Amino acid sequence: MTALLVLLVLSQSPNTDAEIFVDRGETYIRAGLVNGLDVGTPLEVLDAKSRQPAGSALVMEVWESLSRVSLDSKAAAHAPLKVARVLRRPEAVSPEPAPAAARPDLAPTPARPQPLGQGPGLDGHVAITGVDKARRVIIQNRSNRDWHNCDVRLPNGKHYWIGDLDEGDDEGVMLFRFDHDRNGPVQPAGEGIVVVCREGAARFPISL
Repeated sequence: MTALLVLLVLSQSPNTDAEIFVDRGETYIRAGLVNGLDVGTPLEVLDAKSRQPAGSALVMEVWESLSRVSLDSKAAAHAPLKVARVLRRPEAVSPEPAPAAARPDLAPTPARPQPLGQGPGLDGHVAITGVDKARRVIIQNRSNRDWHNCDVRLPNGKHYWIGDLDEGDDEGVMLFRFDHDRNGPVQPAGEGIVVVCREGAARFPISL
């Protein structure tokens, strides 16, 4: 009976405690757009065991169910496992849904990648996050094999070499880091973004 009451209280709680973890030097939480988060959302950081305050965080980038955050000095110095408290999105009261609008910080989901006809294609996903000078290209390997010696090419001929990308992993590159090759021109991507690896190549029809 006690266990059932605890589960009932948790299910009715207005908050969700999202796990905080570090990947490649960046800090993330397992909560995103589906939880009502947006760039600039402030979050309270708690100790994962005691649920006592351990600092605060700020959302820097957000995806469907994942966000990159910046911890304040107190939270960064807290060594034990910690979570970020996310307020539950309130239930909609209007029966008429609002018209769909493109988010300024997240590009629309692109169509499936198109093989280039030079070897096998790549099973992946490319998206653009951020706005203005803070835009970032996210390359994700959705296949069951690692990619090696990968080069990402833009329609304007600029490119960025990301090297290897493990299966299921992703890599984010700020748009201003793309540049023209000093050793000679790179084949422009044409329409969309092209990813060329040792295992193959694919064009992702996404607009910059």
